[in-house]
Amino acid sequence: MDEGDDWFDESNWIKANPNLGVSVFLDELRTQAAKAGHVPAALNNFLTKRLNIWTQVSESWLSMDALGQER
Repeated sequence: MDEGDDWFDESNWIKANPNLGVSVFLDELRTQAAKAGHVPAALNNFLTKRLNIWTQVSESWLSMDALGQER
């Protein structure tokens, strides 16, 4: 992923997953991204393990939705 890319935009996922459609499947990534949008701990996992975006947070416990802000 390039700096400034929207992690939720599926068209960017190929950058971090060159084997998309072969050993990594779009449906699986969609499911994980949806979970990441709702579960803060899943977001860090999705960003680092599926999109190669390293985060500074070791664990999140409060989502932006809980603060009244939408993604």
